Amino acid sequence: MKAIFFLLFLCTGYSFAFSQESIIEDIDDKTLDKYITLARQHFPAKKAADARLERAQIAVNIAKLTWLDIFNIGYYYQPQRSRSNADNGGVGINTQGQIITQGFLTGVTVNIGNLFSKPGLVKTAKAEYTIAKAEREQYDATLNNEVKSRYYDFL
Repeated sequence: MKAIFFLLFLCTGYSFAFSQESIIEDIDDKTLDKYITLARQHFPAKKAADARLERAQIAVNIAKLTWLDIFNIGYYYQPQRSRSNADNGGVGINTQGQIITQGFLTGVTVNIGNLFSKPGLVKTAKAEYTIAKAEREQYDATLNNEVKSRYYDFL
């Protein structure tokens, strides 16, 4: 009796194995690649992800250039000659007791607070760029899977 059931089970299982259909022959890789390319070109979220990546890259470049904010260079120019300046070799004292010089005065200042904060700002900008790049790659993979899923459902 057990042998009859086993033989019946094998026969029905064998017939079920050949009754399933496969869609693998219907899949056209060129068409699927074309649909994925079109989706990447025309989906607004893809364009937004690319814009976020570009904005993050610009922020990295700006953060690198802000190292120049540490230094300030200034000058003062006083072209007028007064009689007191001429008598003292170009240096005189005005009525308020201030020393007046003739010509250019220059100076350089260094902001130490900026010197310590700039490395952190550059690292933050680079991290934001890395995040934006990873988000774009993740969106590309999601879009790729979504297009494939819809194509397979269509078939």
